[in-house]
Amino acid sequence: MRSGALGARARFGAALGLLACATLGYGLYRALPLKSDVLDALGDPAPDLSAVGDALSSAATEAGVDRSLLFALAAVESAGRTNARSHAGAIGLLQLRPSTANDLARELGLEGDVVDLENPTLNARLGARYLAQMLARFAGDEALALAAYNAGPGKVNGWLARAADADSRTVIEREGGAETRRHVHRVLRFKAIYAAR
Repeated sequence: MRSGALGARARFGAALGLLACATLGYGLYRALPLKSDVLDALGDPAPDLSAVGDALSSAATEAGVDRSLLFALAAVESAGRTNARSHAGAIGLLQLRPSTANDLARELGLEGDVVDLENPTLNARLGARYLAQMLARFAGDEALALAAYNAGPGKVNGWLARAADADSRTVIEREGGAETRRHVHRVLRFKAIYAAR
């Protein structure tokens, strides 16, 4: 009986230890700006965008957006592949949907209803313009602008309405899906890498 009592105490102690570790782990987990920081701690290498670098640099200058941010966005959206296509129908270097691209093309005074989104120069111009619009819409907050680029500005507005007292990273963490959280994290991490190049 005594050994049974010790066994029960040991199991209880082990359970308490696991609970303490889980509680501490959860506290650290919540303290991170984005949970995907843990999942992506080692990170993937930033793609070489030299083949499309001139198009991205020119587009960043024209749209007035940070060059390293645009490079990072292209790295995450397409890894620099001009013919990339998503399951949602987005196309090209900065993964634009044709309807969005056509609206942006009209704003730039370009002719035609269907634009060649596999053309890196045109795609970079349109994507940089859209990024600039998202930055303006969200008062220059890069995290919110990137979340809007990924999930749509309407969704981000909804998140902000539900978590009005929170900072942008907390809003994205609480309200955004795993894909959007990872997208924002990766773009901001790549931005630091491209800024150092």
